[in-house]
Amino acid sequence: MKNCKKKEEIISTGSKLIIEKGYLNTSIQDITSKMGIAKGSFYTYFKSKDEFILTIIF
Repeated sequence: MKNCKKKEEIISTGSKLIIEKGYLNTSIQDITSKMGIAKGSFYTYFKSKDEFILTIIF
């Protein structure tokens, strides 16, 4: 359950940043810095930024 919560937090934070800055101007580092987590934590849930955006869309 904890893992699902972290993934949802990443999606929420990333979505907000993409709305504010746009997809191309939002980096993985932006998302992880905003959350205060290591960049590797992002890659535990998503293989790439493209996979991340597809998750948001679908």
